[in-house]
Amino acid sequence: AVLPFPAAALRRLVLSAACAAVICVFSGYWDGGACFGLSASVGTQACSSLRPFRWTRSVRRPSRHQVGAIACSCRHRIGSSSGRTIRGTGLRASAAQSIGEPKASLTIVVVTSPVVSQPHTQLIDEVIASFDLVEGLPECDLIIVGDGAKVRPGANLWNKGRVDDEAFEHYTAYMAALRSKYEHADVDAGLPGRAPHSRTTVIGPLSKRVNFAHVLREGLRHVETEFVLVAQHDRPFIQSFSMAGALAFFAAHPQKVR
Repeated sequence: AVLPFPAAALRRLVLSAACAAVICVFSGYWDGGACFGLSASVGTQACSSLRPFRWTRSVRRPSRHQVGAIACSCRHRIGSSSGRTIRGTGLRASAAQSIGEPKASLTIVVVTSPVVSQPHTQLIDEVIASFDLVEGLPECDLIIVGDGAKVRPGANLWNKGRVDDEAFEHYTAYMAALRSKYEHADVDAGLPGRAPHSRTTVIGPLSKRVNFAHVLREGLRHVETEFVLVAQHDRPFIQSFSMAGALAFFAAHPQKVR
């Protein structure tokens, strides 16, 4: 499907032409034809690099925005009769029911690392509490994995995982607090974002700093379900939707979104 000429491409074209003109002027080439030729060349290269991403759109695989919209629109329709189509999705309610409860199909993996607010757990507590916005998510198993750290004297570089001895002590106390609060808590009491009898596992800190992807890999070793929801310790949910609806979309289109 051909889309209208994007504004971003037009801005880049104008900017490229202006830059080329400036280069010609400062290089001593005052000939208008030379400026126009170089500008056209740079502008053409800019448009060519944008064309595959901005001018065309694949119709075989839905975008992440479409997936989110479909998941939200499924929210109030999962309980429909098996022959009824879920509005706005093209899915049958039977497809939503065939995936079962999210608890049986989905595990949550939250990745955490040293931050300045530790040993307090408020940052990750808000993320976990936001699970209450997602229907079916509080019942799912939760795995919290803590990255390692590079302990050395000097200023703390949180984004690089470089911390001093005091910050690392706060980090280990933070991980211990997470175990006490979520893993060893009374399973009948329930916590914000966690349903009674839900299971939580806390792993870490790891023996060394390995960054997000490898921390996630360590968490995936403990996953036994088909689906995984990956979350970061500072990115809470802000809008409600049905997790059963999102899983139903995967069940209805196994060849396109898996």
